[in-house]
Amino acid sequence: MSNRMSDSPDPVVVPSPVAGDPAGAEATAQTPATGTEASLGDTTGTGTIVALGCIGATLFLIVLGLLYLGITQLLG
Repeated sequence: MSNRMSDSPDPVVVPSPVAGDPAGAEATAQTPATGTEASLGDTTGTGTIVALGCIGATLFLIVLGLLYLGITQLLG
């Protein structure tokens, strides 16, 4: 069994935009969408940047807390 992805992904099924169309509902309900769909390659590095953002936000909150504690000790 191979885990290799094919070069052309399976078409995405898009529901018909017309609700209650008795004549062509079956014909247009399973129309495949082709063209500019997102692929797995478009999300490369997303997890890394989210993790770095979380680390950066945590460090920012720690510094902010330390500044608050320092100011309250000096003025308090």
